[in-house]
Amino acid sequence: MSIHHVETLVRHKVWIVGFVNFLLGASFALVAFVASSFFQSISGSENVGVFFFVPFFIILLLLLHSHRLFAFANRARFFLLVFIAQIITITGLVFFSDSWWGVFLRWFFMFLEVFWL
Repeated sequence: MSIHHVETLVRHKVWIVGFVNFLLGASFALVAFVASSFFQSISGSENVGVFFFVPFFIILLLLLHSHRLFAFANRARFFLLVFIAQIITITGLVFFSDSWWGVFLRWFFMFLEVFWL
């Protein structure tokens, strides 16, 4: 005997999910825009693609193995740790804004932003 699953489309909920995804994408795009001007001011060059390639390549590798991170700590604890790490990183950026330490903190913040999404 097979049980059939019937789904109904609730347009209002689909719209809410789409709108929240838009806001999250817009916030990440804003972070990337601010980070690119920051990297440009630190390096003195307009070619800042390497500053984005390195962290996003590492992020890709981490996302491929993120199931191990979730297995190590449950999801609620993991996201709480990511949120606390974001607060600490932003605090560090206040003190190391225009230095190479700021570059590494900005990379770490980009890692955390992707894991938050």
